[in-house]
Amino acid sequence: MTEFEKWWETHPADLVLDPKGMAERMWNAAQRAVLRTLSDPPYIPKVGEKVRILSLCHPNSLGKVKKVVHVELGTLENVHWMQTEFIDEDGEPYYSSGLLGEVEPVKEEKE
Repeated sequence: MTEFEKWWETHPADLVLDPKGMAERMWNAAQRAVLRTLSDPPYIPKVGEKVRILSLCHPNSLGKVKKVVHVELGTLENVHWMQTEFIDEDGEPYYSSGLLGEVEPVKEEKE
């Protein structure tokens, strides 16, 4: 039994039926991203810096430019947690956070 299957059995109320196996693919991608992050620590951005998200840890943000509003060291060595801000076309700020994966610094102002 895989680690995902063990977790899935203990959390049935938390999940929606997933006939195509998307949850397991996401679980496996997240674990690969964590292992990659541990073995090759990513660029650590500073608060206020703009970065382009390159990691599978943030699938909805992949390729987008975000402003970093908070970075902190997580519970594992070399693993950081990052919070970002994105301003939509109406000028409304949206915040998201997650495991800091692969990002690159961005110099231009466009988002």
